[in-house]
Amino acid sequence: MNLAAVPDVVQITMQAACDISLECWRLSRAAGSEKEVNHGAVLRYSVGRIEDVLKGVGLEIVDLAGRQYDAGLAPEVSHVVLDDTLPEGHAMIEETISPIIMWHGQIIRPGQIVVKQPPSKDEEKRD
Repeated sequence: MNLAAVPDVVQITMQAACDISLECWRLSRAAGSEKEVNHGAVLRYSVGRIEDVLKGVGLEIVDLAGRQYDAGLAPEVSHVVLDDTLPEGHAMIEETISPIIMWHGQIIRPGQIVVKQPPSKDEEKRD
């Protein structure tokens, strides 16, 4: 193949870019849980390379798991888990179902999360 004939820029749809971003995030999570060290290292390296390419075209993957929840955040809350160990008024993002995907600082896919929060006083009275 003549490399001179290969274009420097290839256009893809925003949907395709989002799908690549999502799969990169999934690979990243799988690589983090891989038990075989060499295999995990290869996966982590590949994920890092994909992330670099995505960042190079302005895409960023944002995983909010473990952060404090704020109702003004972009992701859709898919599920709420009640946790009576959390102080009242304090909610955490328990899990990211799909991450926020940004393009040049603009949210193009809001993501989905699971929120962990204390039971409300009404819920406590029912128990």
